[in-house]
Amino acid sequence: MTGSAIINLQPAEYARLTGDAPFAAMVTGVFDAIPENQAEPFVVLGEATEVPYRSFANDGREVTRTFHVFDRDGATLAGASPRGNKRALTIMDAMITLLESAPLTVQGFAVVDYAYEFGQPMPGEGDGNGGTYRHVVARFRATLEAA
Repeated sequence: MTGSAIINLQPAEYARLTGDAPFAAMVTGVFDAIPENQAEPFVVLGEATEVPYRSFANDGREVTRTFHVFDRDGATLAGASPRGNKRALTIMDAMITLLESAPLTVQGFAVVDYAYEFGQPMPGEGDGNGGTYRHVVARFRATLEAA
């Protein structure tokens, strides 16, 4: 059996998101750990779960990955500073298209399926300066077989 798929899946997800110029223009970055004072909007590769996946003679893993899109009312990017969840939801929509558009290349595994499971705008929170922080959660499920 191959080891953990999470450690090999995350670089593939990161490469897909950061390697697409139109997506990269929508955000100020994609992060595993958020740099201090990072400007919005940005994406965080969040929590992941992993369980064994076995079918016939193949061993593999099923991984869920949660992404977090953070934005703030008044945060300016490419001349736009919207209010509400629209920009964060547009970023989530682009992530869905990008991550599901073609199989990811994951070291040690063949990707059987990579699918969007759900998205959820979280309640806005005040930023202390009269603005509102925005947070949208998106979760994907990857089914991988050992290569």
